[in-house]
Amino acid sequence: MRRVLPVLLAAALVSACSDTHAASGLTYRASDDAFYLDKRCLEEIRVRDALSPGVFIKLKHSLSCSEALNNLIADNINRELVVTFQQQELLKAKIGSQMKTENGFSQATADKTVARNIYDFYQQ
Repeated sequence: MRRVLPVLLAAALVSACSDTHAASGLTYRASDDAFYLDKRCLEEIRVRDALSPGVFIKLKHSLSCSEALNNLIADNINRELVVTFQQQELLKAKIGSQMKTENGFSQATADKTVARNIYDFYQQ
């Protein structure tokens, strides 16, 4: 028991830190699956200068980054995707097809202020 307790405490601490950090960034949820966009997964992020506000995001090609989000999307086609930032809902939409997030995608936002907040969060 003395050997197991420190391991359990360390795992709980890491889990708590991860959940707190993930709650602040972008979260993609579909069914029972969730992907928390960690800063280390970003290849590129920029505020879109288009008519509709948002950010352009390109993920690093790896199992824990682009492949994880690609799989979440592919596994949930025809289901609802909910995207949140700082626990506020940004988007709710039906998944229509697969994506290759390592090629980049546009994430719509309600306004340019939200887009700038997302950009600033990931640039810290």
